[in-house]
Amino acid sequence: MTTTAGAFASTLIETSQRAWVNNCAWRMGDTRPALGGAPTAGGAHGWHGHFENLLLHLSAALRFDAPELFVQQCVWLRVSFESHGLDPTLLSASIEALRDELHDKLPSGVRDLVVTVVADGLREARLPQSAQGIGLAGNDSHTALAREYLLAALEGRRDDAIALVMNALERGASVEQITRDVLGRVQRELGSMWHRSQLSIVEEHLVSRNTEAVLTSIRSRLPRAASNGLKVLITSVDGDLHDIGLRVVADHFEMAGWTPIYLGPSTPPTEAALAAAEFEVQLVAVGAKLVTHLAAAAELVTQLRADERTRSTPVIFGGRPFDLAPNLWRALKADGAASSAVDAVALAKRLVAAQR
Repeated sequence: MTTTAGAFASTLIETSQRAWVNNCAWRMGDTRPALGGAPTAGGAHGWHGHFENLLLHLSAALRFDAPELFVQQCVWLRVSFESHGLDPTLLSASIEALRDELHDKLPSGVRDLVVTVVADGLREARLPQSAQGIGLAGNDSHTALAREYLLAALEGRRDDAIALVMNALERGASVEQITRDVLGRVQRELGSMWHRSQLSIVEEHLVSRNTEAVLTSIRSRLPRAASNGLKVLITSVDGDLHDIGLRVVADHFEMAGWTPIYLGPSTPPTEAALAAAEFEVQLVAVGAKLVTHLAAAAELVTQLRADERTRSTPVIFGGRPFDLAPNLWRALKADGAASSAVDAVALAKRLVAAQR
C-alpha cells in the first residue's frame, strides 16, 4: 500500500517539479562545469528533459511504494548513455545533482526516504550495463524461430515472416507457444532495441504491423473452449497506445471460454469504468506499459470502485511497471497483475472462483 510519507513526497515533487528541474540543470552546468554537456543535442533543454524524466519516475516510485521503478529507470538510462556513446559519468553526476537538490529542499520528514531511493538508483547507474540485447539468446526451437521471424520482418519480407509462424503451427506448435515464446519475445526485444538506439521508427513499424498480421492470420486457428458465461473487459489505460499485447490477451481469454469486451488501447478511466458496468463484466484486465501511465491506472481503479455495479469487480494489470515491481498492483488497490496472457487467464479464473 502507498505510505503516507511516500505520497506526501510524491506530491511535493509534482508541485515543485519545474523549479527543481531548473535547479538540477543549474547544478550540472554551474557546480559541475566539467560535466555540463547535455545528454542529447538539445543543449540545456536536454538536461531539463532528463531531469523531468528522473523526477517523474521518482514521484511514481514514492507514490506507489515501488522504489524499483526509479532504480530500474536509472539502469535503463545507463544502457542508453552507453548505447549513444555518452560518458556514463554524466548520468551519475546528474543523479548526484538530483540527490543534492532534494536533500537541500525537502522537509526533514521525508528527506531520508527520498534520498535513499535516489541513492539506490545512483548505485545502479554507476555499474556498467551490457549494450547488447539478450532477449533472443538461446538455442531452443522457439528462440530460433523468434530470431528468424524478427530478421524477416525487419527486412520487409512480410510473407516469409508470416509463413514461418504458420509453418510452426502446422508442425504442432500451440498458439500459446507462438504468442508467448515468439511474438511476445520479439515485441519485447523491439522495445529493448529501441532503447539502445538499434532500431529506427520504420523498422519498429514494420515488425509491429507484421505481428498484427500474424495475429489476424492465426485467429481462425484459435482453439476455443465452451463458453463459461463470463465476460472480461480488456483495454489499456488512457495514454497507452500499445495494442498488440491487448489483442493477445483477448485471444487467450476467448480460447478459455470467456467473452472479451475488447475496447482497444487508451480508454479514458470514466469510459472504461462505464463500459465495465454496462456490459456487466466479471473481470477488468488493463494494460499499462510505462510508469507514466500509472496515474491513469490508479484513476481507473478509483472509478470502478466508486460504482456500485463494479465495486467488487476484480481488476488485474499487466505491463513493464508491474514486472519491475511485483507488488505495485496492491498500491493501486487492484486485485493482481500478470506478466503474460496465460498468467492473466489463470489469475482471472482464481479471482472469479474466489467470489463464488
